[in-house]
Amino acid sequence: MGFWKKIQKLQVKDLDINNKNSAVREGLREIDEHVFQPTWDQLGGLLIDPVAKAYIEFVEEQAKGKYQPLPQWLKLILSEDNSYDIDLPRVSYAEGINTLQADNAITFGYNIHFPRATNLEREGLVKSDVWWILHELEHCVQYKALGGIGPFLAKYYVNSVVAGLRSLQVGTWEKYINKIHSNLQIEKDADSKANSLIDSVMSDLDDLSLGRPTVLGSSQGSHINCTNQTIREGEFLESDDGRFRFICQFDGNVVLYGPGNSVLWKSSTDGIGKPPYRIVAQDDRNIVQYDRENRAIWRTGASEAGHLGCFLVLQNDGNLVLYQSEPIVAVWHNHTPGH
Repeated sequence: MGFWKKIQKLQVKDLDINNKNSAVREGLREIDEHVFQPTWDQLGGLLIDPVAKAYIEFVEEQAKGKYQPLPQWLKLILSEDNSYDIDLPRVSYAEGINTLQADNAITFGYNIHFPRATNLEREGLVKSDVWWILHELEHCVQYKALGGIGPFLAKYYVNSVVAGLRSLQVGTWEKYINKIHSNLQIEKDADSKANSLIDSVMSDLDDLSLGRPTVLGSSQGSHINCTNQTIREGEFLESDDGRFRFICQFDGNVVLYGPGNSVLWKSSTDGIGKPPYRIVAQDDRNIVQYDRENRAIWRTGASEAGHLGCFLVLQNDGNLVLYQSEPIVAVWHNHTPGH
């Protein structure tokens, strides 16, 4: 129990997780190891869980009907860069929530709660709001890494005790909460992650193809051969009867349109990669869509070494079919519904 004598000698001002005095830091580590963590292990389920549960219910009750998914542009950029080790489509956020933490947001699992409105849409985008959600997304990662909401809150409470003791004389409740919040290591980690990403995210947004309008180019006929023939942005295959078009769009999507411009099939690759795009009927029998950095965005997956030729054709029944030339056999088609 020698650690306890060291702890008794610490002053309130010493309870600072950033203190550079080695003896103090050693004492703080022992407080965490021998006092806070055992207390949580023994009593946390009895003392803290009900409080945490009530707080979560208070916040999430306000958020009912307000949750919305992350903007598509942000999911595309973060997914492409593998910036966060979480399932981004699961993340949602709500605005105008009283978090009881001054102007700070609060995140539980995959649900982010902002105390005010944010502007995350591409029109009128606010950079500081983008930074804010990047910060909160790191909390989603922390939840996952620590094994869920319970372990995360345990770490949060332990961090808060140290930070809170240091903030006892800050004056008002709002100042107290803000002081605690800024001193938590998990918050500093989230700040660091947001700072490391914000400039690249904003730069990638400028290159994002999502929403780029397609300017219709020329028809390449009803078929192309697998001799590395290329369909470029705006160009298209057109069925012989003129009712169907297979277009390489400016937004990164590859779409088959039917009569009345009805969408019969699409690759769902809009916004992925960087424009301009092209589709290549490769001599390995694969049909592949590439972006400007030669990354494969979409493919048929029908490659075969040593084949005797092939061609991709848009038929009058609306089906897009890849045929092997000798003998003529369909090796891939897009299963256009109802055609």
